Amino acid sequence: MKKIVYLFTTFPKASETFLQREIEVLAKDRELSLELYSFIKGDGESFAGCPLRHLGLKDWAKAVLGLVRMIICHPCLVGKGLFRILTSPPRSLTNAGEQILGVVFALSHCATFRQRPPDRFHAVWATGPATAALLLHKLTDIPFSMEAHAYDIYRRGGDCLLLPKLRNADFIRTSTQAAAKELVRRGAVPEKVHLIRRGLVDLPPDRQRNSRKGPLRLLSVGRLVPKKGFQFLLEIASALAAREVDFHLRLVGDGPLWNHLQEKINQVGLSRKISLTGKLPMEEVWRSHRWADFYLFTGCVAPDGDRDGFPNVLGEAMASGAVVLSTEVAGTSEGVQDKETGRLLPFGSPEPWVEALLELKEDSEQQENLRANALHWVQQNFDARQNAGELGRLHKTFFTA
Repeated sequence: MKKIVYLFTTFPKASETFLQREIEVLAKDRELSLELYSFIKGDGESFAGCPLRHLGLKDWAKAVLGLVRMIICHPCLVGKGLFRILTSPPRSLTNAGEQILGVVFALSHCATFRQRPPDRFHAVWATGPATAALLLHKLTDIPFSMEAHAYDIYRRGGDCLLLPKLRNADFIRTSTQAAAKELVRRGAVPEKVHLIRRGLVDLPPDRQRNSRKGPLRLLSVGRLVPKKGFQFLLEIASALAAREVDFHLRLVGDGPLWNHLQEKINQVGLSRKISLTGKLPMEEVWRSHRWADFYLFTGCVAPDGDRDGFPNVLGEAMASGAVVLSTEVAGTSEGVQDKETGRLLPFGSPEPWVEALLELKEDSEQQENLRANALHWVQQNFDARQNAGELGRLHKTFFTA
C-alpha cells in the first residue's frame, strides 16, 4: 500500500464539495493510504476514514526552529529560495500569504515526514499546497505531484512559484484542456500534464422536465466575486423585464459583492423578480437546480485576470436537467457546446440571452435535445468515480514505473 500525503489550503470546505467527492472515491482504493493536511482549519479530525490534520499555533513555533535548521544545514537552498522570491515576488498579498502558509507547513512538518516518510506528497492547488510540497521535496527527496487550475494559473499572472513547481513535480493534474495548454505554454513538460476532470458521484434524481406555462425559472450559483459576472447577469434580468418577460431569477451564493448586487437589484426595481439567497446547504442548492428551467453562467475574465476553468456548478446544472446558457470563457465550451449541450452567448450583450431564452421557452423539443446531450456529456466526462479512479491509477503508475 502506498501512502500519499494530500495537501489542501482549507479542507473540507463547503464551496469545494468536488474535492470531498474525489477523496471519498480515492479513500476506497485499497492500494492507497491517504493522510490529509489542511493549512486552514476545516471540520473534523478525519474524513472518509482518512486522518485529517490542521496547521496549528504550535506548528508556527516549530516553523521558526525549522527555518533556523534549514539556514544552517541547507544554506544553498535558502539562497536559491531568496533569489527566486526576489526575481519572481508574489503578485498580491493573497499570493504572499499562500506562500507563507506553504513554507510554515513544510518547515513545521519536515522532521515528522523524515521519521515517517510518505511515498508522495500531492498538492491539490498550485499555490500554498504546492509550495509546501516543493519545499518538502527539496528537504526530504520525497517526490510530489500537484494540481493546477484556473485561479492558480491566471489570477494576477498566476502563482509566483508556478514554474519551479511545474518543473519539479512528477505529474500535474488539471481539469480543462484550456488550462493544460496554458501550463505547457508556461513551461510544463507536455508529458507531465494530465487532463482529469472533476465530477459527481451520483446523478441527481428527478431529471424529467415537462413543458410548463408560467414565469421562466432562472438560476445562477457561485461566489459573489467579479469573475462570475453577476453584474452582467443583472443586466440580462433588466433586459428581460424591459421586454415584459415574466421570470424569477434565483441567485445562490455569498461573497464580497453581496451589498453591491443587492443595492443594484433594488435600484433597478427587480427585488420581486430576483432572490439573492446567500449561501445555502448543498441539499438546498440541488433543490434549486431541480426547480430551475434554465441555468445562467455569466463568467468572465476579472480585472485581475482570474477566471473559471470549467466550473463544477456547470456540470451539476447539466446533470440536474436545467438547460445551460453560458459565456465562452476558459474551459466552459469544453462541456457547454453551442446548440448541442447548451447555449454559448456573448458576455456584455444581454439581448442575445433574452432572444435565446424566449426561443427555448417556446421550443420544448430543443430543450429536451439539449438536456439529453448534456446528460450524455456528464456521464462520459463528469463521473467522479471514473475521474478519481484515473487519478488513483496515475498515482500508482508513478510508483511502479
